[in-house]
This record gives sequence, C-alpha cells and structure tokens, in this order.
Amino acid sequence: MEKPILIIAIVSFVLLNLSNLSHGDDDAEALLKLMESFEKRDDLQKLWKPSHKPCIGNDSQWSNNIKCLNGRVKALTLENMELGGTVDEEALQELTELRILSLRKCNLSGKFPDMSKLNKLKSVYLDGNMISGSIDDAIFQNMTALRLLRVSNNNLTGSIPSSLRDPTYLADVRMDMNHLEGSVPELKQTSLEVFNVSFNNLNGKIPDSMSQRFQKDSFLGNPNLCGNAVDKACKSKKKLKPWVIVVIVVADIGGLLILSLLFVYAYKKRKINVGMESNSVNRMNSFQTPKKVFPDETFVKGGVVESGSTENSSFVESTKSNNTTNIYNISDSKLVFFDGCNFELEELLRASAELMTKGNFGTVYRAIMDNGSVIVVKRLKEFCKFGEKEFDDYILFLSKLKHQNIVPLKAYYGKEDKLLLFDFMPNGNLLSLLHGNRGVNKVPGAIREPLDWKARLKIIVGVARGLSYLHKECSDIPIPHGHLKSSNILLDHNNEPRLCDYALQPLISAPAVNKMVAYNAPECLKNKLSIPSPKADVWSFGVLLLELLTGKSPSHSLPQGENPNPQAIDLPRYVNAVVREEWTGEVFDREISMTKYAEGEMLQILQIALSCTDASPGKRPDMAAVLKKIEQIGERAAELVSTESELDGASNSFYDYTGDFSFSVSVTPGPATFHTGAL
Repeated sequence: MEKPILIIAIVSFVLLNLSNLSHGDDDAEALLKLMESFEKRDDLQKLWKPSHKPCIGNDSQWSNNIKCLNGRVKALTLENMELGGTVDEEALQELTELRILSLRKCNLSGKFPDMSKLNKLKSVYLDGNMISGSIDDAIFQNMTALRLLRVSNNNLTGSIPSSLRDPTYLADVRMDMNHLEGSVPELKQTSLEVFNVSFNNLNGKIPDSMSQRFQKDSFLGNPNLCGNAVDKACKSKKKLKPWVIVVIVVADIGGLLILSLLFVYAYKKRKINVGMESNSVNRMNSFQTPKKVFPDETFVKGGVVESGSTENSSFVESTKSNNTTNIYNISDSKLVFFDGCNFELEELLRASAELMTKGNFGTVYRAIMDNGSVIVVKRLKEFCKFGEKEFDDYILFLSKLKHQNIVPLKAYYGKEDKLLLFDFMPNGNLLSLLHGNRGVNKVPGAIREPLDWKARLKIIVGVARGLSYLHKECSDIPIPHGHLKSSNILLDHNNEPRLCDYALQPLISAPAVNKMVAYNAPECLKNKLSIPSPKADVWSFGVLLLELLTGKSPSHSLPQGENPNPQAIDLPRYVNAVVREEWTGEVFDREISMTKYAEGEMLQILQIALSCTDASPGKRPDMAAVLKKIEQIGERAAELVSTESELDGASNSFYDYTGDFSFSVSVTPGPATFHTGAL
C-alpha cells in the first residue's frame, strides 16, 4: 500500500510544479502588460526582462519590487516611483496569487482598478495618487483575505463600498483626503483596529458601534456627519402623518395672511422704526473709539502693494465695513492661542487696524495692539465652508505645522465670523520686493533697492525647504500648499522666507478654491482636478523660480478681480521660447545678470525651473529631489564666495557647476545655451 501512495504524491508534486511553471509565464505577461500602462517605465524596462521568468521558486529574477512564492508573484511593491499613467486592471487580475499590492505615491490617475478576482490579496496600498471616480460597491465581496486598504489622498468620489463588511479579518482601512459621499458603513469585524475617513464629504449619523471603537480623528473634516464620535447630535427625522401635513399647510396659509397684515402695519409705522434703527446704530458706533491713526486700506497696482487713503480706523470699524457679524455677539467668545501668548478678543476688536489686502480667501488686516505688538488677522467668513466644530478640528490640525519657513498659526476665532491670527512679518512680501518701484510701477524720483542674487538664492532655498516640509516631513500624507506665489512668501526680521496661505483647500468653499494658483497647472486646467496635488505645487514653484530669475510677473501674480499687470506673462512658455532660440543670456533679470561668479548658479536654477514646469506632472521631480539639488547649489555658492579672491582669474564660474544637476534638460559648458530635448 505504501508504493501507490508514494507514486500518487510524486505525481501530484510534479503536476503542481508544472502548473506553477505555466502560471509563472502568465505572471510575466501580466507584469509586462501592466508596465505598459505606466507613462514613466524606463527603470522597470531595465529590470523586467521578458527573456527571464519573474519567479523561480521563492526567488525573484527581475527586481526587489517583486516577491515570489512557489514560482508565482506574491507581492508587487512599486512605491514613490512617479510612474504616471493608469493601472491596467486586466493585467492586474491575472496575478492570481498576489498577496500584497503597493503603488503608493506613483502619480497614477484614472479609475480605481477592479481587484475583485484577487481573492488572496491581503494588503492594498494606493494612497498618494490622483485616482478618481467611485469604487464599485461589490468589489470586496470575494476578497475575503483582505486585511489592509489604504487609498488616502486621491480624488475618489461616490460612497464607501458596503462590501467592506465582507473581508473577515479586515484590520486597517484609510480612505481620508478624498471626496467620498454618503454614510459611514457599520463594519463589525473585531479585527478592525484602524479606520480613517476624515476630510471627505460624508453625511448622516455615524453608527454607534463605530463611534465607540474609533475617536473623532477618524471622522474630521466631514461637516455633515453627526453622532457621538464628532460630538454633534443628529436631528431626528420622523414621518409626518397626513392630518399633520394638512394642519401645516393651513397654518402656512394663515401665516402668510398674518405676515401681509403685519407688513401693512409696519409700513405705516415706518418713521418709528427708522428712529429705533438710528438709536441702535448710535449704540454700536459708541462701542469703542480708536486710539491710533493708520492707513485703513491698501491696494495692489501692477503687482505692488501701495498705501491708500488714511482715516481713523479700529479693527471693529474696518470689519464692520465688510459685513461682519454684530460686535456684541462676537465679543462674547474668546480667541484660542497656540503660542502661549494671550489677549482678549475685545482687545483685538478695539485695536487700530489697517486693511492690508482683499485676497482670494478673505480680507487681511494689520492690527496694532495696545502694547505695540502687531498682529495680522485673516478674516474668512465669506469663503469658509465649515461650521464651528469642523473649523475647530481643521485649525487644530494646521496649528501642528511648525517649520522655520512657514508662517505659524498664532491663534484663531472659530464662531460665525472666522478669524486666523499670525505674527506680522516686518519685511514685506516677495512680490513687492521683486517688482516694487520698477517698470510700470516706477515712482519718479524714488530709489529702488535691488534684490540681489544672494538674497534671491536664499529665498529659493527657504521656499524649497518649506514646501518640502509640507509635502513629506510633517505628515504621512503630502499636504499641498495649493496657492504658492510671490505675494504669499513673506520675509521675517532675518529676511528668511515664510510661506503663508498654505493648506487652505479643505477649508475654503469651491468658488474660492478654484482661484488657487495650483489650479493653473496644466493638468488642473485640462482635467479640472478638484484637489491641488504636490505635483501642481512643484509647477507653481517652478514658475516662482522663473519669476525670480527673469524679474517678470507671471500671469497669476495678482488676485482675481484686480487690475491686470500689463507686464504679466505666461512665464514657462516665454522662457522655453527664449531657450529654444538659444538666447538664454537674455532671460535673466538685469539686476542679477551681471552678478560676479553667479552665472552658473542661475543656469542651474533655470534648469530646475524648466523641469518643474514640465507640462506632464509625471516628468516633474518631487520637492525632496528639488530641495536636495538647490541646497547643493547654495552650498557651492557659499564656497565660491569664501574663495572669491582666488577665482578672479577664472573665465566663467559656469564650468564649476555643471554635471550633477539634470532632470529633463541639460546644460552644456561653454556658451550659455540649453539643449532643450523634449521641451
């Protein structure tokens, strides 16, 4: 009896291995087909060779991105590779033994791939991409082995799939920073430890079991959610009986008749009402008189901030002219501080105030406190889409962002009239420093202080550091700035650049969001994307570099509604045209073009700027790579300055800076020209 059993075992083993060999060939075809759906696949083509099988036994023959088990692909991890393109779901479904799929931060777009046939899949990482559309409601029905699903920071819409209830051992679900709608499903798996659907458009009551298991951080940024987890009571909806509806209709008709009679009565008593209103206004105007006199308004002309008329003005009076809420209501509450400083809201309201600007996201005031300190107040009432609770939650999140190159949030007021408070930056903004008192903005007889190359390079390094912090260092999920431009770069007392108006997209209503600079990126204009991406920020940064190099105003330099700057142009198109004609030397601003030993640095920065403003987001570098190259340029510039006397005989510093800095274009030593390649 033992020999037949042994023969059967051997035959089964051989058949199993033959089956794995056959499917191994299928895996190779599936991987190659999947690779073809990516836009940027050069690195994969060097590693994935169709002449070899991807797996032999448990060993991968192609690359470390592939893990194998019994001759089949069990894990595919292509993370942070900026692949671009879409996911070929037919090719993906052919990897039937796949356990782990990771395509994190690969700049992928298109719809959510169908993985319903991958019933052995345990972990899915698709976060940090631009995947859009809805997820099929039944997609997870047969994926009973699924334990982890991460799709955060995409453009997903529709509802959360009800089939998430089916995977038996589901442990980790993260779907935050999307546009998901509908209700929160009740997931009863006892294995579920992480659940995050914050910053979506979900509504309705959070199931009690979910409220008990997960804290409010899991549900932040969904204004229409209610339940114990978000400390917001749900309104009960009871079906009305027919006779109640009849009573309501009759009452409505009667109410209209009564209102008509009251209107006639009020019209006859008009003089009395006018007198009462006049008394009310007098009481409000006597609330507080200003202690100091400051210009109450500024305006932007040709991209330059200039002083306007001067009148006695307090913060109360400045905000009254912009339709704020009643002073008596706002003064009942307190400011919330984050930096240890503290003063009462009443002190702020009676401070002397100057209207600085009316931007896309609200009105900005400069308030002079009684102790002489200067506070900048951004008023968001007209634009904020959140109620008090959701606003509080998001502002607490913003308060945790700390970096030497961003303006920290000092305090806020979150009632009906929403205020953000910041320390005043004494040295103005980059827009004024770069374009003030020159060209069409030239004031006869006035002396302009040029912004030299050393100062511009310091600003470039600082802005790159601040933006890289938002994209990578401060959170697991990149936080797009969304509105990077020269007027949103302030200079502190050490002339260190500080980013302001960052991470406002989740807070601001749709009409104002669409005015953000990131929406001028080619892919946003073409595809009408609803969330600014880090790649759109990189495009904005590239335009900023071109602005600093050329001294010219980009087309988005002014808030919408302002008089257009006659010198504002499409900078990427202009610079590419000049470079193609090999007139690179004509690109640079005259204030810096003759800077000693700096031509090489400027060419390096120009090269980075052209790469950052590539029309294809997949071809743009990420901010971490950009920062590394810019810091190297800054370090070499410092070394060059320290040995300047030794280089007086050198013909051109350009030779000292080429070789290590290349993205999609390259600089050739000798005459100052670019080989534009694909540009």
